[in-house]
Formats: sequence, structure tokens, C-alpha cells
Amino acid sequence: MKYLIIIIGFIFAISCKQDKSTSNNLKLSKDVQLLYDSTMHIHDEAMKKMATLEQYQRKISGYLRSFPANGDQPKEDGLELRKAMSEMNKGEEGMYRWMRDFKTNIDSLNENSQKNYLKTSRYEIQAISDQINAGLAMGSFCVKKYALENFNPKPAIADTTKNKNEKP
Repeated sequence: MKYLIIIIGFIFAISCKQDKSTSNNLKLSKDVQLLYDSTMHIHDEAMKKMATLEQYQRKISGYLRSFPANGDQPKEDGLELRKAMSEMNKGEEGMYRWMRDFKTNIDSLNENSQKNYLKTSRYEIQAISDQINAGLAMGSFCVKKYALENFNPKPAIADTTKNKNEKP
């Protein structure tokens, strides 16, 4: 029994020291690994900005919802704020689409196909990163222009007019 525990511990120690540079421990060529790493670096840097992007989206959309439907807000302001929201949404949606579609399991591809796939993926995530940066710039501008730094949007109001015992 003592030897079994030692053997299991030894196997466990060896398995913990394996290279984990890709998410599924692929053995990639050096060129492919560099492409993978540079693609993931762009992704990781863009992801760091997503929380700020979503914070701006909440502030601006809450601010837009705070105006009555009759339009107390100047038309130009509404257009500017909606354009900023659109830009931020494009970046956010692009990131989530890219993450959903990105394949980490490329070991079934030959090296040339792996390189082509990663070059295309890197180009796509760079474009998304640029979109996120554009959305952040517009969001930051609007938050400052409309003094929304300390604006806390109210949560959506639940409909309390319906009788809870009524069937829909």
C-alpha cells in the first residue's frame, strides 16, 4: 500500500510539470505556438477592457432610459449616445462571437492549415480589439460629456400592476 501511494504521488508530480502553453496541451511547432500565443495575447488584452466597456454601456443605456418617451432629451444627444452604444455593442458582440467560434483543438490540421487558421483568427481578434477600443473611446467621451461618472442607473422596474393570482 505504501508503494502504491508513492507511485501515485510520483505520477501526479510528473503530470503537474507538463507544458500547459495551450489550453489542451497540443504539441505545436514553434511557429504555430508563436501564432497561437500572439493571438491569445491580443484576446487577453481586449478582454481586460470588457468590464469597462460594459460599465459604460450600463451608464449610457440607463441614462437614455431615464428620459421619458416624449423626448426631454435633445435629439442630437440621443443620437450621439445611441451611436456610442452601437459601437460598444459591436465590440462586445464581436468578442463573444470570436470566443464561441475560436477552435483550440487544431491538432487535426496540418501545420500549414494551423498557421492559416491562427493568422486569420489573429486578424479577426485584432479587428475586434480595435472595435472595442473605438467603443471605449466613444463611451468614455459620452460618460464625461454627460457627467455620468457617478450616474447609477436604476434597475428595470417590475410590473406590479398585475394581480399575482391572475393567470396570464
